Amino acid sequence: MNKFLGVSKTWRGLPTQLFLLVILPFAFLALAATLMSVGLHQNAMRTMVAERDLRAVETSANFLKSKIQSEQDVANVLAMQSDAKLTLEAFVAEHDYGRKNLALFSAQGNLLAFSGESKAKSGLAQLSLNPEEIQTLELTGEKLLVFTARSKSGAYAVNLVPLEPLVREVIGSGFVMSGDAAAFLMNPNGEVLVRIGNQNWEGDPAQHPGVTEALGGQSGFAYMSAPTMEHVVAYSPVSSPGGHTWALLIEEPWEAVDTPYLRLTQFAPLILIPLLAFTLVAIWFGVSQVVVPLQKLEKRAADLAWGNFSAIENPVGGVQEIRQLQHELIHMAQKVQDAQRGLRDYIGAITRGQEDERRRLARELHDETLQALIALRQRVQLAQMKAKDDEIKLALAELETLSSNSIDELRRLTRALRPIYLEDFGLVTALEMLAKESTRPGFTVDFSKTGDDRRLEAAAELTLFRIAQEALSNVSRHAEATETHLGLEFQPATVTLEISDNGKGFTPPRSPAEFSPGGHYGLLGMHERAELIGGKLSIESAPGQGTVLRVDLLT
Repeated sequence: MNKFLGVSKTWRGLPTQLFLLVILPFAFLALAATLMSVGLHQNAMRTMVAERDLRAVETSANFLKSKIQSEQDVANVLAMQSDAKLTLEAFVAEHDYGRKNLALFSAQGNLLAFSGESKAKSGLAQLSLNPEEIQTLELTGEKLLVFTARSKSGAYAVNLVPLEPLVREVIGSGFVMSGDAAAFLMNPNGEVLVRIGNQNWEGDPAQHPGVTEALGGQSGFAYMSAPTMEHVVAYSPVSSPGGHTWALLIEEPWEAVDTPYLRLTQFAPLILIPLLAFTLVAIWFGVSQVVVPLQKLEKRAADLAWGNFSAIENPVGGVQEIRQLQHELIHMAQKVQDAQRGLRDYIGAITRGQEDERRRLARELHDETLQALIALRQRVQLAQMKAKDDEIKLALAELETLSSNSIDELRRLTRALRPIYLEDFGLVTALEMLAKESTRPGFTVDFSKTGDDRRLEAAAELTLFRIAQEALSNVSRHAEATETHLGLEFQPATVTLEISDNGKGFTPPRSPAEFSPGGHYGLLGMHERAELIGGKLSIESAPGQGTVLRVDLLT
């Protein structure tokens, strides 16, 4: 029944209703509409770009074919005119071919005449005069198409045409090159003859999508993945004289193309702006008025668990329910503070009584028991000097050793009960002696002091000493450590005591309220002692990573 009531209250709470009835439905609706619009936009764009590029590449391929045939006709006409004894200069002047690279060769392959650029003339020696095919000639990084025709008299007419300008003219007639688009012309061997654009193909160009199909005489388009976005590749064959087939390809990222229709589908989600705005306002309200105040309240509650009662009084804001919860926590904190104040007075009285009892016990042990043992050892020494029997002397020697050990142990016990070094020389000397006395084989304790040391109030020095005693005792009994560091740092306004070890560590409690249920009574005692003098105890530890215990005290 209680569980059902808890679920019912949770359902009636403002955050749950706000999320389930407002934010969640609108978020799903906005997401579905946006995804649908984006999907329509992408499909329309992919199809449009692919079809447009296919028409462009087919148009460009046909135009290139006609241009190739036209350039071949120039060579054919020059060959016929050479039979009519028309000189090359007269042929160029008659047909206005001043910008073309034309040459006439004899039947034996000797150059008779040339008209055109000098760099093109330098490559004529590389030619093999073959009218049956179109050759490609590369000069200083530029590829030239070589069109050859033979006259009836056996002479050869040659027309050398720069390939890249020809392809640029052809592509530009049917396709507008954008910054990310590229065009490629490939020969039957799968080699790139011309590349226009900034794109480069990795790997074997013959394996690029569309190359095999175009060289096989097919036209079409394909999609391929790219590092940044998907590309569309349109391809078409180009037939050349001699029965050879070239491949012309146009490639571009289809997302870089835009049209009014596609812009309309892209901006379709704008109709959801009022809906999304309302959803965002609801989310903002939930976060600013519910989530953030709850997070602040959680942090203040954690500070409250460590004894910071003033933190809970800082307003966290939020809805009425959260403010009411904070008010109840403040009221509870005041009651806890009153109870802890009384408990602290009681613990302080017990601690003072305990210290008084320790001093009384130490004084009695020192003044009575210790003196009696010293007197006993002296009498044994006198008896040992008077004894003549060796067995009696041996027994008295053993008795003297036993009494000496007892005296040393009793002195150590009295120093632990009443730290004389603390009373006479101060906290630094007392902690240094404590470190030396705690060191034993397999367990070393080193002490360090930083800053300018000064005497503190007697209660504060005694408390820090007792905390160090308890901490070293815990390390010795539970930590399985081999090295421990005891440090004391003096700052102008603070004093910090730190005990660190290389032991097995543990998971420290999240708050002092967990000390007792977890069996950490030593930590609880140290925490209470630190609070009695206005100090703050902090613990840093994790399994397998050792432990660091700090006490910070304002002076």
